[in-house]
Amino acid sequence: MFIEKGYDQTTVSDIVKNIGVAQGTFYYYFNSKEDVLNEVIERYFRNFESMVDKICGDDELNAQQKLQMIIDLSFDFPKGKQKMVQFLHYEKNILIHQRYSSQINALIIPKVGQVLEQGISEGLFRTGYPRETTELLLVMFGYLHDSMSLLENTEEINRKLLAAKEIVEKVLGVKTGTFKLSVKCRDLI
Repeated sequence: MFIEKGYDQTTVSDIVKNIGVAQGTFYYYFNSKEDVLNEVIERYFRNFESMVDKICGDDELNAQQKLQMIIDLSFDFPKGKQKMVQFLHYEKNILIHQRYSSQINALIIPKVGQVLEQGISEGLFRTGYPRETTELLLVMFGYLHDSMSLLENTEEINRKLLAAKEIVEKVLGVKTGTFKLSVKCRDLI
């Protein structure tokens, strides 16, 4: 609903009408529409964090496999997530986007940093600055998310992904073709 009407234009009355509950029921669970938005975003983060934790905790995977899976997860856009990403990137939602970016960085930097440390100890990655490398890679991925939400030119998106893939491989000291970066946009079944 926030995506369709815009956050500012959506009222609590719109929300309760859309989901078919009384306003009193709404206010029993939420104090405002901002609480609803925060819950939607928090639910997304909890789900994302759970999947990243599962990947990072899998002792059967080496660091290269873990990093590839995290990259794949980051660029997998089920239809609902596509709309959320676009919503967060609307200019009028800049404060929401900044909070989102801060949360995702706080969540993911330590986990990806551990994966890079694992890759260094396994002899798969070669970087003297794993934490800083993690931060810079995530800034790049954040930029990709930002630009992809605004771009509709598939060729331009693919060029950015190829450039990002090359940067990841060079920064980690791995051979060309080690990683794959692609965007998956799909409907949920």
